[in-house]
Amino acid sequence: VWQGVVTNDTFQPLRAYTGEVRLRGLFQAGAWRHELIFLARGRDVLARYGGDDAVDLGPAIIGTSLQLPEPVFAYSLRTNDRTKLWSIGSAYHIDWRGMAELEIGVQEENYRKTVISPGVAGSTLTDHPLRAYANSAVALTRRLTFYAGYTQGLEDSGVAPNAAGNRGAVLPASRTWQVDSGVRYLLTPRLKVITGVYELQKPYFNLDTNGTDRDLGVQRARGAELSISGQQIAHFDINAGILVAKVAIVGADLAAEGVGPIAIGQPRLQYVANVNYNVPWWPALSLDLGAVHYGSEPASVDNRIYSPAVTQLNIGG
Repeated sequence: VWQGVVTNDTFQPLRAYTGEVRLRGLFQAGAWRHELIFLARGRDVLARYGGDDAVDLGPAIIGTSLQLPEPVFAYSLRTNDRTKLWSIGSAYHIDWRGMAELEIGVQEENYRKTVISPGVAGSTLTDHPLRAYANSAVALTRRLTFYAGYTQGLEDSGVAPNAAGNRGAVLPASRTWQVDSGVRYLLTPRLKVITGVYELQKPYFNLDTNGTDRDLGVQRARGAELSISGQQIAHFDINAGILVAKVAIVGADLAAEGVGPIAIGQPRLQYVANVNYNVPWWPALSLDLGAVHYGSEPASVDNRIYSPAVTQLNIGG
């Protein structure tokens, strides 16, 4: 005998409006090419979620067919989640004969998020950070190019889940930053290799020992990546990449909060490889091979449980 329960969700719409106005000025001075950019952009997102119901259909004998009338659902109220982000900024880009370039920019953000959940007082959060970035690249030889960059970001952290003591509360927007550098090498005009290193930092939100969803520390990712793409042999294309990284959680008294040193769901090793062969005497036919690998990763916040590594192969034509 089994007990039949049917759940259903009401309509959960999501609408977003975005727009951008950009003014660009180009100036040439000998071998130098200058570009000045002014921009204004905005985004207004409204999401309504929740509003479900469960109906108990009663017991039934396993293995038998039972026809029941369609249940009548009484949906609960939905949560209104609205995010507004308005930005103004400027950037400057300079290029020297396509051999060296530098771009720097700054942007002021005006962020506002309001969440109104059933049975919970409305929660509003605002933030007005300045974000900056810089990117550069230098062609050391005809085949070898060096690049480096730094970027500051602002990410929506969402709201505290229902399981949290502060459920429905708007979590502070995450101020992030990333730095990366590497080289690109052209093995042939149609085959290139890119290798680089990076570091990324952002706040780490999770439940503390009191069940409150809050900022417990810093999520710091450091790693190296290597990719190869292009065509070395006629009709044979390859696109492959490997990422070796450690996403650590850094903060005070993390062990006391039940937080392990590695972020949940973050493997140390990932790679993806795809090869494609177009049969020259039959242009409509191609053969494909793909591989995706995810290394072992923490499956619990305290790192006591790990999920095993997974490799998936795809063969097709």
